[in-house]
Amino acid sequence: MFQSSSRWLALVAVVVAGCSGSDGAASRSPAEGDDLAKGENSDSPISPSCKAAPPPRSRVERLTHRQYANTLKDLLGENIDTKALLSPDPQSSQFDNHAQLLVVSGPLSRDYRRVSEDIANRLANDPARAKQLSGCDESGSECIARFVEALGMRAFRRPLQADETSAFLKLFAEGQSAESFATGVAWVVEAMLQTPEFLYRISIEDQDAPDGLRAPDAWSLASQLSYTLWNSMPDEELFAAAKEGSLLKRSALRAQVMRMLGDRRARDVVGDFHAQFMQVHMFNDLHRDPKLFPAFSSTLTPSMRREVELFASTAVLDDELAFKDFFTAPFTFVDAGLAKLYGTAPPTNTDANGFGRVKLDPSQRGGPLTQIGFLASHAHFDASSPILRGTFLLKHVLCQETPAPPPDVDLTLPMAEPGMTTRELVDRITSGPGCVNCHRMINPPGFAFETFDAAGQWRSMDAKKPVDASGKIELSTGEVTFESPMQMLSAVAKTPEAATCYTENWLSYLLARQLTEDEKCLPEELAHAFDKQNLNIKDLIVEVVTSRSFLYRSETSREQL
Repeated sequence: MFQSSSRWLALVAVVVAGCSGSDGAASRSPAEGDDLAKGENSDSPISPSCKAAPPPRSRVERLTHRQYANTLKDLLGENIDTKALLSPDPQSSQFDNHAQLLVVSGPLSRDYRRVSEDIANRLANDPARAKQLSGCDESGSECIARFVEALGMRAFRRPLQADETSAFLKLFAEGQSAESFATGVAWVVEAMLQTPEFLYRISIEDQDAPDGLRAPDAWSLASQLSYTLWNSMPDEELFAAAKEGSLLKRSALRAQVMRMLGDRRARDVVGDFHAQFMQVHMFNDLHRDPKLFPAFSSTLTPSMRREVELFASTAVLDDELAFKDFFTAPFTFVDAGLAKLYGTAPPTNTDANGFGRVKLDPSQRGGPLTQIGFLASHAHFDASSPILRGTFLLKHVLCQETPAPPPDVDLTLPMAEPGMTTRELVDRITSGPGCVNCHRMINPPGFAFETFDAAGQWRSMDAKKPVDASGKIELSTGEVTFESPMQMLSAVAKTPEAATCYTENWLSYLLARQLTEDEKCLPEELAHAFDKQNLNIKDLIVEVVTSRSFLYRSETSREQL
């Protein structure tokens, strides 16, 4: 049925029409009160000296695999396994949503086609579902036209142009004539799922803004917001705000952002940011010596990831913590398996997956760096790793670059002599002239985590000796002496460099790109302002997605197709 030459010619005609370079819906002139086109928000905490022009970037940005799957679910109720069905996205930056990396390769193009074909085939063989989706019976061209316009508006995230509507109606008629009403509906769906307008976010900047910048039209802004804060298409309320143009007013924009952050989909985005920030891909295929760590199992990988996501979304969106409190918050979420490693009773008030919130001893644990997943993934099969843990803190929490080890250095941790602690072993192997300069920075914060073994469990003894988690770390606020991991983390979390580093990561994730050199002042300015005003991480997200760097594009971006 779906291999007929007439059907393929019709599909190609529709898809090619989508590649013609049309901007889609006619742009609307700015109305009175459309103050996005009038320039910077007067309430912005960013000083005038740090308002660099956003860099040139493409107006056509491919959906990530997560966004693609979520959109299919919200648009059609389809659930797909992207790992099984789609060629993997590139992973050459810390975050997988960076737009310049997201291209449609030959294999991925074939994957998209197969997914759309599979959805269409099932739809064509299910007349009841085709009628339910379209809202039409087998008669009535006006009903089908309304279906095409409604589905097209949601699939393209903007109203269809007249020629696009005509092309899809023609395709429906040919499918119905060739096979059945359900086939006509299926052909329309399949064609829409293969158009650039569905697979990409196509931005239309139709408004002049100060400093030679361009402001987006309301439909483009609605998509930009939804794919940033929800990783999916806009909902009906956001579409309505785009249609009436109110989204282009700063007050309405901010209200929509606050509403969106209260939606469950925002929890997934906050969880995803922290999962990537905490490098949860390193949780995969973790193994520990079963004789030394019988409570640890590689099957806990999904639980460790879920712990990161639940903690982050709750701390940011429910508890509305500031950065310094987020990194020391004495609670987490566990299921029965993780509870054993934490040495606590299984939670009683749990969600559908068996996870519940538990309090932690604030003198021992708090925040994401004392969670099982991070500690176990930055350790060895049978021993902790002060080097891996210290390096992560310096690089990802303080944004300090540490030089790579010399190429001839064996990175395998040697066997400790009987009675030798991990700290003593690391001190010995890193004290040589080729190592000591770097390791005098790396080792001290790493040693603070020595109260946690290779499975992330709390310990007070190592090699039958009391654990020594003391040390000194040089911060911008001065040298800090500590005796425990929480003393060290509390001192780090209060520093401007840690807040700036965390803010820079959020900017990179929400803007879906690396910051330019001219924008390097943004993280420091935002972090300073938020500390001074005692604002929280949720406020930071709101500020970023209503900022100049998020909303505007440079004039040259219009040519970046």
